[in-house]
Amino acid sequence: AQLPVQSELEHNASHDLLTGLPNRLFFERQLEQALAHAQASGDYHYAVLFLDLDGFKLVNDSLGHASGDDLLVQIAETLRANLAGHCLVARYGGDEFTLLPHGACPRGRAEQLAQRVLALLAGSFEVRGHRVFSGASLGVVLGRAEYRSPDQLLRDADTAMYRAKAGAKSAYVLFDHAMHAAARARLKLETDLRFALQRGELRIFHTPIVDLRNGRVQGFEALARWQHPQRGLLLPDDFLNVADETGMLVGMDWWVLEQVCENLLRWQRRMPAHARLRASVNVDDRQFADPNLVEHLRSVLLKTGVDPSTLALEITETVFRRGSDEAAQTLHGLKQLGVSLVVDDFGTGYSSLDSFAASPFDALKIDRSFIRDMVTNFRHRAIVRTIAAFAEDMRLDLIAEGVETAEQAGLLRDLGCTMAQGFLYAPALPQAEFEALLESGFAQQSNSSPSAVA
Repeated sequence: AQLPVQSELEHNASHDLLTGLPNRLFFERQLEQALAHAQASGDYHYAVLFLDLDGFKLVNDSLGHASGDDLLVQIAETLRANLAGHCLVARYGGDEFTLLPHGACPRGRAEQLAQRVLALLAGSFEVRGHRVFSGASLGVVLGRAEYRSPDQLLRDADTAMYRAKAGAKSAYVLFDHAMHAAARARLKLETDLRFALQRGELRIFHTPIVDLRNGRVQGFEALARWQHPQRGLLLPDDFLNVADETGMLVGMDWWVLEQVCENLLRWQRRMPAHARLRASVNVDDRQFADPNLVEHLRSVLLKTGVDPSTLALEITETVFRRGSDEAAQTLHGLKQLGVSLVVDDFGTGYSSLDSFAASPFDALKIDRSFIRDMVTNFRHRAIVRTIAAFAEDMRLDLIAEGVETAEQAGLLRDLGCTMAQGFLYAPALPQAEFEALLESGFAQQSNSSPSAVA
């Protein structure tokens, strides 16, 4: 007879200690048996559901990990009580659960089960005196002959789950081949991006910033591009999300900043008319949150020898979401280095005027969403007029981005805006073309449509 201690050890090895549900190891063994049966019988009417809670991190962050554990236990009990006899329910790890329906499970039954699970988790749970809502995102994979291992099934179920989470959440998505192709393409993009810097594939493009009164080039905004060996020139939307998710973005940011400083100093020295040429570089939220930001920037300024007063850092209002005091401290540290600070996309962020007033900004950039239709949209025109008056009262420079027509430029001049950038003057230009523009000194107004490299 089996000893009780041995039985307990075997149970603990195959079950989650917190929830009492079968664990990942047990689930994968059962899934392996289901796959073997399907391959032997040729009957692929099975399914796997992969569930991830939508609001779990918020519960942990706001109420603590003990409350998060309580929520997991309640959700596990809800699933077990309502789905026993219908499917195997396992805690896969963290706030992830997996389901393997018993018996034949064609598409219709799989979708009904997904809907039932979402309904079970749509309500609130009482956690230590608090009513909390979680909800879940579900990925569903239907059996196919090409599946040979649990890893393949769970990989695709996970992919479908993230597609659901990226949508409306509290929803389910059926996996299809297009998702697999997209996942493989993203993996290749990530792999290629890891080599882009060392292969010298990243490029800096330059959007001229001009004086609205005379068209003279006063500076430029630096923008990253990727000259992919197979796909050609890629815009930031094509690769920055991948860079951010994989932790490569901050390294790319510093590479761009150093290159910009070197180019800026070279142009200032070579062209006396542009001895005070200014460069604007974007600082994203992740880079801004780096506790070594100020010291790192100090090192770049010393290494390149550029005059700090000709370098502007463009920072969005979202930095205040981490706390106005902490953000203000970082901003003052940057300001002490002598650089200029510009609020990018002003009017679209989250900061209070109080937080803004306590920060040492030098300029505002009016977001292109207000400029685009300001001639015909009186509400956006009123917003631009208000921002222009605010900048004047605060003694801040004002830059309009996304200027595409002479009518927009004229209206901006009338409202007191003195600096602008956009397709009316030039798209984002590679280095050689921007140098030629600097040699001329002026950005000629253009009637051409927006370029693919903006």
